[in-house]
Amino acid sequence: MRVYNIYSINNKPEKIIKTVKEGISLLGFVIGPILFIFYRMWKQFLIYIALLFVSYSLLLSSIITEEFYKLCYITIYAYIGFDFYNLYEQHLLSKGYLFKARVVAYNKLDAEEKLIEKKLI
Repeated sequence: MRVYNIYSINNKPEKIIKTVKEGISLLGFVIGPILFIFYRMWKQFLIYIALLFVSYSLLLSSIITEEFYKLCYITIYAYIGFDFYNLYEQHLLSKGYLFKARVVAYNKLDAEEKLIEKKLI
């Protein structure tokens, strides 16, 4: 079973619910920046592009070695993998979503059903 955090916006006519899993994002390790685009996290995507641009510029100007550049690249992907769900939760909070509940469930659908059963939204 997994732990899910539930967020919603109450000021809209239809209640919009976002379910966020806690833990490590395996897709974040592999396709981290694409996840930023998929979840419309533009600020985080631009920060990623800026970090790559700065590190590549330092590599071209021979300030850092190619091994250090590769280490920076791997570190960025590892950070996205380990912290993607926290970054997504911060993104939701900045968009006006409110934390509603923490639910233990087998999947996202089960988590939302448990939330509706308890009438927390």
